[in-house]
Amino acid sequence: MVNQNEVLKAAGVIVGRVNRTPCIVSEAINRRLGKNIVLKLENRQKTGAFKVRGVTNKINSLTDEQKGRGLICASSGNHGLGVATVSHELGLAATVVIPVITPDYKINKLKEQAARVVIFGESYNESLARARELAEEEGLTFLHGCDDPLIIAGQGTVALEIIEDYPDTDCIVGPIGGGGLVSGLLAAVHDTNPAVAVIGVQAAGAASMYESCRVGYPVGLPQIDTVAEGIAVKKPGELNVEIICPRVASIALVTDPQIIAAMRLLYEETGEQAEAAGAAALAALMQGAAAGHSGRIACVVSGGNIAPDQFTRLIS
Repeated sequence: MVNQNEVLKAAGVIVGRVNRTPCIVSEAINRRLGKNIVLKLENRQKTGAFKVRGVTNKINSLTDEQKGRGLICASSGNHGLGVATVSHELGLAATVVIPVITPDYKINKLKEQAARVVIFGESYNESLARARELAEEEGLTFLHGCDDPLIIAGQGTVALEIIEDYPDTDCIVGPIGGGGLVSGLLAAVHDTNPAVAVIGVQAAGAASMYESCRVGYPVGLPQIDTVAEGIAVKKPGELNVEIICPRVASIALVTDPQIIAAMRLLYEETGEQAEAAGAAALAALMQGAAAGHSGRIACVVSGGNIAPDQFTRLIS
């Protein structure tokens, strides 16, 4: 099980290698929602999303032999972009397997980092299976996007920064796809500061973690349908289910129109452009997900990798 000590170790590994993203307060959003919310802007991360935190921690743990074989991952975009970026910085070869739902904007950003891009499958989980096959066939080092203790610990540094900036934080809200981010948030705060609640958020059309926690084991959905491709995961990671289900305060479900409304509100009141997955946590707060919390709430804006024209179409 990942704990706070491992998150603290990850913080030491990634410092100076990733951005320490800001927390901001929008008085307009707070007035509208009647809450004391701070926005943790991972859309300002060096790759446009939080994923590079876990990737940086993981890659820096590898041996020279593991790195030299070349790296491979499956991703809906942001984990792959983290792997591609860190690999490019270190002069390593990277292959990223992505599903067909991945927007061209993210594909182009991957190619800018000299990654080999393989498009395979209708969903992340199908891409994941293909990435594992290629790793075996080509002798590559496989990096899971969420179901890995070092990845989880890296993502947990988001919570450390929130608590450093706002020690009175009562609740942290973050999106769930495979579960790496919320697993990391829980690892960072649950055992040492259980008074800080963690709320997870899923797209209603891809509620795999919600269903998994309902039955107590990882559930694979037959199909998924959401505008938030960054959290469009048919089956969550096994370790993530083990960490999240007993500890998370709740998992809120939000519809695509609710996510788009959150993207619009965030942009209109702060000028920040979030991708759909990145606005899911705010969408949940707009629907009353933290109704029982009267203290300070941290909302993780997890990413902003979206083409300007797509963003404009969605919020108009």
